[in-house]
Amino acid sequence: MANLKFTPLKLNTWRKIALGSWDHPGDPTVYGVLEFNATKILERQKRWSTSGAPGGSQSTSGTHSTAQLLKPPTITAIIARASALTLEKFPQINGMIRWGKIYLRQDVTLFLQTAVDEAGQELSGVSIPNAEKKSLTDIANELKEKAKAIREDRDPAFKQAKASFQIMPPFVMRYLLKLISF
Repeated sequence: MANLKFTPLKLNTWRKIALGSWDHPGDPTVYGVLEFNATKILERQKRWSTSGAPGGSQSTSGTHSTAQLLKPPTITAIIARASALTLEKFPQINGMIRWGKIYLRQDVTLFLQTAVDEAGQELSGVSIPNAEKKSLTDIANELKEKAKAIREDRDPAFKQAKASFQIMPPFVMRYLLKLISF
C-alpha cells in the first residue's frame, strides 16, 4: 500500500496477547452494547460523596459493611454487581461450549479488564469469583484491592504471566492462547 505510511509499534505484553487472541468471529463469545441513563447513579454517587456511605449494612460475606466503602462505588463495580445478579437469575447464559456441548457454570466469576498503567497501554484483568454471592461493597473493594495490586506489581500471578508472555514471539502467541483457552 504505497499511499499509506506505517510505523512499527513496539509490542508490549498486552498487544502481544491481543494479536494472539483476536481472530475472525468463530468462538462462542457473545458481545453486546447496552446504553442506559445513569443520571440516578451519578446523582447517588454525588450524595454518597457528600454524606458518606448509606446504611452501614452487613455485606453477604460479612467482611465489609457499606460504611467501610468510603468512596461511592464506581460505575464498573455497579455494572459488575448487576451482571453477577443477571447471570445468577439467568444461568442459561452463563455457559461455555466444548466439543459441541454447552456446559453451564455453577457459579458466577466475573473478569474485569484493568489498566495497569495510567496511559492504558498495558491491560490486565481482575477475576471476582462467586460474584453473585457478594454485595456491591464487596465487589467494589475486591476490584479496588486487586487492581491496585496489579498496578503496584504485587500480584504474583500477573507478574508470572507477564514475564512468560514477554519472552514469547508474537507469531507463537495465537497458538499458545488457543491451547490454554481450551
